[in-house]
Amino acid sequence: MLEELWANGSGVLSTQVLQEFYVVATRKFKPPMRRSEARELVALYATWPVVQVDVGLIVDATALEERAQLSF
Repeated sequence: MLEELWANGSGVLSTQVLQEFYVVATRKFKPPMRRSEARELVALYATWPVVQVDVGLIVDATALEERAQLSF
């Protein structure tokens, strides 16, 4: 899935996703990712368009989660 998003340039994310990735990767992975590695990945993914998370987006995402049986 990630390969497809990189290949066709359709990946988007929020700053919250980048922040949560950094925290999980450096504190909860076993073994934890080195902070410098996690920072590099955050910088890499920050090249994708960043969406503003608002209430409408959250409501739409929960509807998509229900329709497609995704984890939210």
